[in-house]
This record gives sequence, C-alpha cells and structure tokens, in this order.
Amino acid sequence: GPGGPPLNWNRTAIGTEDSLLLLLLLLLPLLLLLLLLLLLLLLLLLLLLLLWLLLLWLLLLWLLLLWLLLLWLLLLWLLLLLWLLLLLLLLLLLLHRRHPDC
Repeated sequence: GPGGPPLNWNRTAIGTEDSLLLLLLLLLPLLLLLLLLLLLLLLLLLLLLLLWLLLLWLLLLWLLLLWLLLLWLLLLWLLLLLWLLLLLLLLLLLLHRRHPDC
C-alpha cells in the first residue's frame, strides 16, 4: 500500500544506524586491543630500561670485582716476589758462609 515506501526508508535508516552501532561494536575491541598493545609496549620499554639498568649495574659490579681480582693478583705477585727475594738472599748467605774466601 501507500505506507510501503516510508516504512522501507525507515528500515534502511534503522539499518544504517544498526550498521554504525555494529561498526562501533567492532571498533571498540580493536581500540581496546590497541590500548592494550600500547600498554604492553610501555611495559616492555620499562622492562628493557630496567634490564639495561640492571646490566649496567652488573657491568659496574663486574668491573669492580675484576679490579679487586687484579689487585689481589698483584698482591700475590708481590708476595711471591718478596718470597723469592728472601730465598735468594738466604741462598747467597749460605753460599757466602760456605765460601769464606769469597
């Protein structure tokens, strides 16, 4: 009848509104996903920063330990040299005692 075309138009309008609503409903999870990804990215960056700081700290600690180790080795080396010098002196004294004419 005569009420056909307006009803049809009305239905299409409702259809477009529905499609917009559907589009929003489809976009909402995407937006949430994007937000989640951004948050994850920020977390990852923060984690990387923390990791970098930790690595820097570990590197400093390692350098300190290495330095201490080198000092320790140097000290041991000096002690060894002193010990060798003492041994040499003792040997010289013994040789000197053995040969009075020297």
